[in-house]
Amino acid sequence: MASNAKDKANLLNLPLELRQQIFHDYFKVEGGYVYDAKSDSLKTADNRPIELSLMSTCRSIANDTRHLPLTINTVKFSTLYREDWRSLAGCFNLVTSYYYILQSDFVIHLARFMTADMLAQLALKYPKFVPQLRVNMLQHQDYIAMVNDTFQDSCSLGERASTAEPGSENSTYNMNLTLCPSIIDNLGMYVDEDTLESYEYCSAFAALDTDSNHELREFWTGTFWEIQGGLSHCLQILAENKPVEFGHHVAKSFPCWTGERPVQDFMGLSFKPWEIPSESGVLHAIKLLQLRDVWKLPSMWHHTPFWRYEDDGDNNPQSNSNLDSDRRGELHNSSGVRCREKIRFSAVAGAIHFLQRRICADQRIHIRSLVLHEDLPSVNNPSCHVQDLAPFFRENPLLQVERHVDWLKCINAEIDSPFDVAAHFQLGWEAEPKLYKGDISPYLAHWLVDALAITDVGIPAEAFTFVLEPGPYVDYCTDIFQQYVHRDIAWSRVYKALAQSGSFVPGSLEWQEVGRYLLQDEDVEALDHLMNKTSPILRCDFNTGVAWDSENVVKETEGLDSHHWIQRWRGRFGEEEFGGRIMLPSDFTYESRVADLFEIQTEDDYLRPRRIDEEENL
Repeated sequence: MASNAKDKANLLNLPLELRQQIFHDYFKVEGGYVYDAKSDSLKTADNRPIELSLMSTCRSIANDTRHLPLTINTVKFSTLYREDWRSLAGCFNLVTSYYYILQSDFVIHLARFMTADMLAQLALKYPKFVPQLRVNMLQHQDYIAMVNDTFQDSCSLGERASTAEPGSENSTYNMNLTLCPSIIDNLGMYVDEDTLESYEYCSAFAALDTDSNHELREFWTGTFWEIQGGLSHCLQILAENKPVEFGHHVAKSFPCWTGERPVQDFMGLSFKPWEIPSESGVLHAIKLLQLRDVWKLPSMWHHTPFWRYEDDGDNNPQSNSNLDSDRRGELHNSSGVRCREKIRFSAVAGAIHFLQRRICADQRIHIRSLVLHEDLPSVNNPSCHVQDLAPFFRENPLLQVERHVDWLKCINAEIDSPFDVAAHFQLGWEAEPKLYKGDISPYLAHWLVDALAITDVGIPAEAFTFVLEPGPYVDYCTDIFQQYVHRDIAWSRVYKALAQSGSFVPGSLEWQEVGRYLLQDEDVEALDHLMNKTSPILRCDFNTGVAWDSENVVKETEGLDSHHWIQRWRGRFGEEEFGGRIMLPSDFTYESRVADLFEIQTEDDYLRPRRIDEEENL
């Protein structure tokens, strides 16, 4: 009798449907699974270890349930910050951003060697790229002619740098002698000699990809994938057809390289945009690119530089010095508030890195729902990272992915220089977060266009959703979309209509430059899809307002010649208001914004542990 009762109580003797319901309730977790960077593992939404012990009771239950945890629970990733990866993320952003600029520069310099067949080969894959290449070649020739004396002097002096080793003491100086002047400024505050001598004054490493992307869009239009793909494909064609000319340009730009395959060495410097690379890989690229000892810079603490005391004579330790001089070479007496960056990888990069390393393919195919939350800025053009999820969709046709992106805290986030953040807290500056009017529409459009491009790599449109999030600022986002995004769309449509109608000839260089800064056709199309809900890929959590009537802009500018039309376009934002900026919501304070992006310590914070140690040792 007792034996019969025991058999009846056995879980395995229950009906299949009831067993499955029990298993489902046991493994289902409220809030799903969340990636925890500290432990490099998945946890529950309330930060507890995942309970899977039922699987170990017997083989039969293990076989019945091994698919359930990942099938019934959403797996979530957010932007990835790890303190021990601070220099890795920062220097990765430096290397990749600088390499994109080098690629652009190399293409413009080497394009004169391309034959008609080579250009046709390029146009076959990137048809928009070739016309831009021709224009950029001519403009670069004009630029070189303008700085010809300086450029020629640099080339001749470059021979003196040829004996220096990569990473040697004067390698940064050598770069100024051997690289084209048009790209030297892109190194700017990151790797020039003064910065390396006085690390107090380097700019934010987390903002580098935004800066380099802006520089690329000075020359090229289209999505980041189109620009990067066109540059890479063009260089590949040159490497295959003009290896000698390509090699000579590499040797001229980097005379310290001693390898026998300079073209392959240069091409091998590229990283995948979504990658979380190895430390050795980034250090190797730093050495080849002659960026010296920049590895230490992202992890350095920053204090208020002397010249930030300019308006505070009572607290200015150098009030009698020349405040207009360049003081990056003057070491600051490290005191007061200090800060350093929190540099992040994207949620997509974190997900790919984890899923490839920690979850085998047999388990990955059970994942049904993946949520990626881009809540803060991350490195290396994160808008395009989602395309590298394509292999996961191929191995798992049932996979559904949502990418949630915070408009104000991620897409249009502004990252200040570390020393300015320190100065704000040290000197008690009043700071009101503001948003650049001219950045609102193009930054948003870049993310939308890159999201729509997922179908180009085989990701099904119905399997991926891009969700534009306003955070707690729903009304504010509706307002700026209505005022600025709709206005930009209207002006872009008017520009296109005027250019096509021939009502006046848009032939001047000034007019062509306006075309670069206006929204492109693909930008307007993507924004239209978001507003009209005509794409299954794009979604937003706020009201996008009502489209402007572009005819009103036509009437407003009717009768103007190209010069005065451009003047009216430039004044569209009322530059007298905060220098082209608008205020962010009042509760989105400067302090709360930088707290997400910087580690901040008062002098007492970092001196107290030292004092305690000293007292204990007395």
